[in-house]
Order: sequence, then C-alpha cells, then structure tokens
Amino acid sequence: MTQVSAAFAGLVARAERGEEIVVMRDGRPVARLVPHHEPKSLVFGDLAGLHISDDL
Repeated sequence: MTQVSAAFAGLVARAERGEEIVVMRDGRPVARLVPHHEPKSLVFGDLAGLHISDDL
C-alpha cells in the first residue's frame, strides 16, 4: 500500500505542475488527473454588451 500511495503522490505532484495524466485500463483511457483551476467569479458588468437573440 505504501508503494501505491507514493505513486499516487507522484502523479498528483505532476498534475500540480500542470500536466494532464490519463489513467489507462486494458489499453483504454478510463480517467484523467488534471490540475484544478478555481473558476473565475462573475463580477457585476461582466455580461455588459451581451446580446441574446430574440429568435429563440
């Protein structure tokens, strides 16, 4: 179990540096480990000038 923890910690460290890790099973991708990015918060006025079509 210690080896698994060390391997996972290494993968997390690589993701923290910006790398995308694809986990494969039987030659097929089954999961991705990617860096987390906080979503940009919406600030009043961000949607200024947005036009919504009236033909919806």
